[in-house]
Amino acid sequence: MYEQGSDKGRLADFKPLTNYKTERQYGTFSAQDGCNFVCNIYEEGDVLSIVVDSGSHGTHVAGITAAHQPNNSSLNGIAPGEPFSFVEIALAFQALLGICG
Repeated sequence: MYEQGSDKGRLADFKPLTNYKTERQYGTFSAQDGCNFVCNIYEEGDVLSIVVDSGSHGTHVAGITAAHQPNNSSLNGIAPGEPFSFVEIALAFQALLGICG
């Protein structure tokens, strides 16, 4: 996190990243927020996508949907034990734009 008047959080201190698909590198905005990010590069470098984990909403929804507690059915989700696929909205949106590689 940048603090005005100090050297803390300067952009010059960030390690340059390349395409996550190639090098599997990630960065962290700050220790305080713990928010990791990756870069995806498309269209031979013309399109840059900076991707962050937007929270645990998907995990919460998955628990409501497919929670399965054989010893306590009152804790089951609406479709206990049902397998399903996770799809990141950003990847789905990129596919719609035709920039997934």
